[in-house]
Amino acid sequence: MGCVASIGVARLATANVGPEPMSPTVSIVPTETQQRKQTLKHTPSGESEPLKVLQVMILEMGRTGKIELTSTVVREGAGGEPGTLTKQQIPRLQQVPGIILGMVHLRELCLRCNQIQEIPREIGQLEALQVLDISENQLIELPSELTTLSNLRVLEVGENYLKTLPESIGGLVKLESLRANRNKLKEFPDGIRSCRKLKLINLYNNGITTLNEGIAELSELEEVTVSNNVLVSLPSMSNWRKIKRLYLQVNKLQALPPLDDLKELELLQAHQNVLRELPSMTNLLRIAKIDVNNNQIREIPASIQYMPLLTHLNVRKNRVSSIPAFLGVCRNMEILDFGNNPLASPIPSGIGMLTNLKTLLLDGTVVNTLPIDLMALQNVIRVHVGNCIQMDDQETAEVVLELRARCKVNGGWLKSG
Repeated sequence: MGCVASIGVARLATANVGPEPMSPTVSIVPTETQQRKQTLKHTPSGESEPLKVLQVMILEMGRTGKIELTSTVVREGAGGEPGTLTKQQIPRLQQVPGIILGMVHLRELCLRCNQIQEIPREIGQLEALQVLDISENQLIELPSELTTLSNLRVLEVGENYLKTLPESIGGLVKLESLRANRNKLKEFPDGIRSCRKLKLINLYNNGITTLNEGIAELSELEEVTVSNNVLVSLPSMSNWRKIKRLYLQVNKLQALPPLDDLKELELLQAHQNVLRELPSMTNLLRIAKIDVNNNQIREIPASIQYMPLLTHLNVRKNRVSSIPAFLGVCRNMEILDFGNNPLASPIPSGIGMLTNLKTLLLDGTVVNTLPIDLMALQNVIRVHVGNCIQMDDQETAEVVLELRARCKVNGGWLKSG
């Protein structure tokens, strides 16, 4: 711990031996060659070896336009490439090295997995910066100067302690990707409406209670993640015509806005909410997966039958009392999960026409008979018929035996009870 502290103090000195504190006028910034001479000239002879190595790393990386100073965070079951600092046995950074703030031609800066508590206001001088990753640090706020980086395309600030994002975030007019997951955000700045090129927003695991209309205006969005918050409602999504993936799970949503205009949507995750029904979903010709398990939904909307690419439908733990016959036309269906619903027989015979079906789960229901048509399911791997199945019904017994044999051949299982 003492080693980390000493590096932090030494690095503060390093910031002062480079160019003098800079004004916003870029022309007075020394060249990188001059910076290198100054840094080496003023390096105290007694400085620690890790600090010398760090200085060399920064200067060498700076020539490429990309600086990556990351540490390895050990997580259970996690692998991956060790951080650049870890490889050199350099402790995690406690502040942004001052020499970086003078590299006005820098395009990418990655300081992930350190112990940085503050981003200097001088970050605004890095006018060429396109990618900034300061995730997994100890930041509690971002300086407004950061939002003057008009060339920034990617901003990663996840896994910090941020309570707000700057209202001036709209200054990031070229921003395409924003990840602010795992922070302490309660709201999202309305200024985001000016970030019209945004394609990805990730606000996973914050404390957000509402999304403002600003985010609803972003027509280039392709992926939105607002899962694991405390959202009760959502704004209109009619402008999200390019959206492909929606992650809305683990909130307190009571309803979803109409999704009819989301013609590019491929995935909808809305499980663990309090939805009483599914929204209007006409024209979703590209959607492949719908997961709304653990809600209060009572019926499956007829629009499902007009989703030709749908492969996965999970409505487990809802209040659905019957499987609609029209599901038989969803010929690409691979997974049907109706477990833990007040579902009773009969099962529509049309389910037997789902020749691509691999998983059929009816556990936790009161289904007691199965139609002979289910014997046509040649590709099933996992089947659970529940604990109410009547094996004394000849047709049902034949179906169960055939499906069990088929699952075994396919390397899977059939369960009951």
